[in-house]
Amino acid sequence: MADTRLERLTGTITFLFTDIEGSTRLIQQVGDTWPGMLAEHHRLIRAAVGTARGVEVKTEGDAFFVVFRAAVDGVAAVVQAQRDLEAHAWPLGTALRVRMGLHTGEVGLAGDEYVGLDVHRAARISSAAHGGQVLISQTTRDLVFGALPAGVTLADKGEHRLKDLDRPEHLYQLVIADLPTDFPPIRSVSARFEILPTQLTSFVGRQAEVGGIRELLDRTRLLTLTGPGGTGKTRLSIEAAGAASGMFPDGIAFVPLAPISDPQLVAGTIRQTLGLKEEVGRSSVDTVADRIRGSRLLLILDNFEQVLGAADVVSGLLERTQEPRILVTSRAPLHLAGEQEFPVPPLRIPAASDVPDLDALTQSEAVALFLQRATTVRPDFRLTAANAMAIVEICARLDGLPLAIELAASRIRLLPPEALLSRLQRRLDLLQSTSADRTDRQRTLRGAIDWSYDLLETGDRAAFRRFAIFVGGWDLGDAEAVTTAVSGEPTEVFDALDGLVDHSLVRQDAESGEPRFGMLETIREYGIEQLREAGELEAVARAHGTRFLGLAIELGPEFTASPEHLDRAGRDHDNIRAALRWAIDAGELELATEAAGALWRFWHLRGHLREGDRWTSEILARAPRVASHGRTRALNGLAGLRYWLGDYVAARAAYQEMLKSARATGDLASEAEANYSLGFIFAIDRDYDAARASYRESGRVAEGIGDRTAVANALMGSAFADFLDGRYAEARDGMLRVVPLFRAIGDDYLYFNAVGVLGRALQYLGRHGEARDAASEQLDGALEIGDGTMVAMALHDLASDATQRGDFERGLRLEGASRALVERLGGGAPNALMGVLEPEELATKAALPRDAIDGWLGEGRALAEDAALALARELAAVTSA
Repeated sequence: MADTRLERLTGTITFLFTDIEGSTRLIQQVGDTWPGMLAEHHRLIRAAVGTARGVEVKTEGDAFFVVFRAAVDGVAAVVQAQRDLEAHAWPLGTALRVRMGLHTGEVGLAGDEYVGLDVHRAARISSAAHGGQVLISQTTRDLVFGALPAGVTLADKGEHRLKDLDRPEHLYQLVIADLPTDFPPIRSVSARFEILPTQLTSFVGRQAEVGGIRELLDRTRLLTLTGPGGTGKTRLSIEAAGAASGMFPDGIAFVPLAPISDPQLVAGTIRQTLGLKEEVGRSSVDTVADRIRGSRLLLILDNFEQVLGAADVVSGLLERTQEPRILVTSRAPLHLAGEQEFPVPPLRIPAASDVPDLDALTQSEAVALFLQRATTVRPDFRLTAANAMAIVEICARLDGLPLAIELAASRIRLLPPEALLSRLQRRLDLLQSTSADRTDRQRTLRGAIDWSYDLLETGDRAAFRRFAIFVGGWDLGDAEAVTTAVSGEPTEVFDALDGLVDHSLVRQDAESGEPRFGMLETIREYGIEQLREAGELEAVARAHGTRFLGLAIELGPEFTASPEHLDRAGRDHDNIRAALRWAIDAGELELATEAAGALWRFWHLRGHLREGDRWTSEILARAPRVASHGRTRALNGLAGLRYWLGDYVAARAAYQEMLKSARATGDLASEAEANYSLGFIFAIDRDYDAARASYRESGRVAEGIGDRTAVANALMGSAFADFLDGRYAEARDGMLRVVPLFRAIGDDYLYFNAVGVLGRALQYLGRHGEARDAASEQLDGALEIGDGTMVAMALHDLASDATQRGDFERGLRLEGASRALVERLGGGAPNALMGVLEPEELATKAALPRDAIDGWLGEGRALAEDAALALARELAAVTSA
């Protein structure tokens, strides 16, 4: 009901919207006590609003709409309300969490109703919050800044796109002392996960199953779709997820597990798919759980049967979160507490009585799928009275299995349904009589694949089974390289691939610019069997392993300077994993060590630090402890990974062993690199004389082999040691000599890294304008080459400059953003090597209150990336006095 005083609050006013988070589930949980809880909630909200001179506009269920003449009154009301709600003793040990949003704007009245965009904006701000959280707009923040109640600070949450609003809204969170402050990401449009594979063909039938899955997702947190290969579990999960998307405001994330077989990789694969960085000292399960906690998200884990040992990852996510749902596809259940199994049935087959009725036949799921796939290879194909019985018989013989029906339909180009049925029937009868160890459906599916395989030309059969060696897909170049290596002569694969795609044995990726291909896991397993039976598995595995480990070795030197090289390694990471496993098992350990040494920067920059450490440690443990080029490079990789994982003692030991191996084999380039890297380890220990000596030795060796980059690196290291030792003028002069060398060499990574060190030396020399210019250039360069670690360093440098100038609020906020980025990346430059005055230390020396320092750092940690970069550019643009 509208308040009679509405006419007195028009013009510019502050709007408050509130509602209880998860009220529907709460009602089910508390039962008959709900009316009393709701009444207490209303009493507490109205008391806080009344004390702050607010006007209650409307109440619907558990939601309030209130207006205030002054923004400070609105803030006072929500602070009191949240404190009272938190302190209240709710029945049955429950917690009642209320989300709140404040926005200030101009509004008009239409009768008793408020109208205007600002009303909708306030409502959207409230709906973006989580229970117990208060979000306010930029306008409201500007009005209340400096007049906040005691114990209340602001955390900058950055810009967010809200539903139905054209422009982003800059949001802030009220941080209320002694109340929860750690909430999941804001429910903005951009925070939604939209990770579903594109489907090239339409979905046929199974509406009852889609509806059943949707209903089950509403009441169970773990739903497993089970069934043998070829029943269409993956496609059904994708279709059901799309139908249930309205239930998941935080989105849907599809995680394909078919390319991996190691349960240890499951958690990291989920984290990578969600776009989350590896965090030092934290498991991937914890990282994922923190991101999705409180989110209404659907997480789909596809093809779980080959990693059933990772069921504890699923249970760990469920235990650490409350809201997300997990949908698993697997040939077997996970056997976890609370798991709901959904056996996926075959497609429905028409009754014999339906055959004369063509319209009724087209409503059959199995027949509809057959017709849909058949017309893709023969657009003029139609269901007729003459072929209807044969099509029904084909679907029946194939037990309604979608994959088997697709494979059979692909043959319509050459065989009419009657001929197709005759050949298929003979083949299946033979297979079923000789495959007693398989279930009926397994025999049927295997028969359909076997029959399709046998119908291929001899050359296409060979190509098919050889392509099965690829894990996670391949491109034309990969296919040609592997088949050529096996056959011993140049091989053209395009025609074979074209035919295999036509016959549904190979699928083409719809989203790749360069054609990329893959196989369903069921078909790939069959292909591996055919490789083994043909006696080709060892040769093809060798060709595949050498192809992808060779690719890794080729790409490795450019990982720091070329995002394209990192992307290529990322696309084929599953192939690289398989190649490493082959090399280890086949005893090709020198190749494995070379590849591990090349891959370590990829593992570092793309968030696979712990996985890289596992691979490299296993390879080095199995390889002979004899000095070799490969062992030297693998030791370099192990040391680098341990360095970024923060284990400097282990890194030092590995670099020292690397140095011995390099000297023993006469590998002067690696000797120079080992000395260069050891210089940083000495610097961490503040042994600057040893660091300089190590850099000088690196430079001496590099000069002897004419390695310009290594010479420049050694000079930079020496200047860096001067800088850390407090010899800032010498450091500046040294860096001024080095920066042009890196620019001439053309290595952007080394150039921008050197610019950053120069800027830090200039800060200590009081050349703040030049220091800001250097930090700004490094920031732009780091963004260009995609180096998050360097971005964090540049933010830190600009934050330090700001606090040295007395701009504590903005400086500490930027420092908070820098620290948050380091945590998301899973590692950063050691604090001992940063060398710039810590903004927090400067603020403490200025006798600022501890809660103010922590508040600004916290606001910075919560900044969105765009907001942090905008703040950095503001500080970089400051003109020196």
